[in-house]
Amino acid sequence: MDYLVQLQDAGDRHRVTLTLTDADVNKPAIDVVFDVLGAEADQLVAAHSITEEARADFAALQAAIFDHDAQGAFIRDGVAFRVNGRDLNPDAPFVGAFATVEHQGLRYGRCDLLLDAPGLAGAAKPAAAASSAPAGNSADTSQEEQ
Repeated sequence: MDYLVQLQDAGDRHRVTLTLTDADVNKPAIDVVFDVLGAEADQLVAAHSITEEARADFAALQAAIFDHDAQGAFIRDGVAFRVNGRDLNPDAPFVGAFATVEHQGLRYGRCDLLLDAPGLAGAAKPAAAASSAPAGNSADTSQEEQ
């Protein structure tokens, strides 16, 4: 079965559709994040996991998710993933995040993966960022904006 992931940031500025294999989706979700979302765009385009047109959005999403140090890539502080409206369980097999869909005789798995990253969501939706601030700061921000 084919698996489609609609990955987008919470600010709805970047959106990419990824195609995953059975081997990918049977891994723990955190491995999918590092192995697929952390992969080079060239590799994913060559494997037909993303389109050439999605390369710029994919790079922007990667930059929001990952930082690097001497030991390699790591997920930035404050980054969260929600799959189909629920928090992503990093230890569970990713296949559990998919709903089975049938369209014109084709059967495939589909999931919506929402990236909540401070830099992306805050820039796109400043009002939402202000409302998620601590209670004391939220009132001050609202008064300043008014």
